[in-house]
Amino acid sequence: MPMITDARHDWVDARPFRMHCRRLLAETGLGVTELAVYAGVPPRVLHRLVGVGGRPLRKLFPVSAHRLMRIELHRLREALATPVRAEPAVLLVRRLTAAAVPHEQLLAALGGDELTLRALGDGAEGTVLLRQELALSALAVAHGAVTVWCDEPEELGAAGAEPLAA
Repeated sequence: MPMITDARHDWVDARPFRMHCRRLLAETGLGVTELAVYAGVPPRVLHRLVGVGGRPLRKLFPVSAHRLMRIELHRLREALATPVRAEPAVLLVRRLTAAAVPHEQLLAALGGDELTLRALGDGAEGTVLLRQELALSALAVAHGAVTVWCDEPEELGAAGAEPLAA
């Protein structure tokens, strides 16, 4: 990793990570926030990295760089089709419903699967696909229905915590 050093941090050049993330997004059909949730990086950082809504980041905090680079395309594709416990999705549907997110948006996040949405709304046990959980997580981030504290505030240009994802 090419390092950029300033008085307070060692940063890495963002270009190779931007290319990697753009490829992951293009090849999987994931949204930027979905990929950020999967990678464990702040969605705002990934949006800025790939250039959504402005100039792309030129440098990246090493923790985010490491989390993004460890994602292999073939493993991500496999993971998206993997069944995962439904409990997190149940919680997300409850939070999204409480936040008055329209039914159509919830349905779209689940790929139009009305039965799954109804089951999650009823608190059903079982599984959902990881892709569905990521889509619900991204929707929750977009509607402010979940908050996580950013562990890399300087990368965002902020002095403190940033509300992010579940």
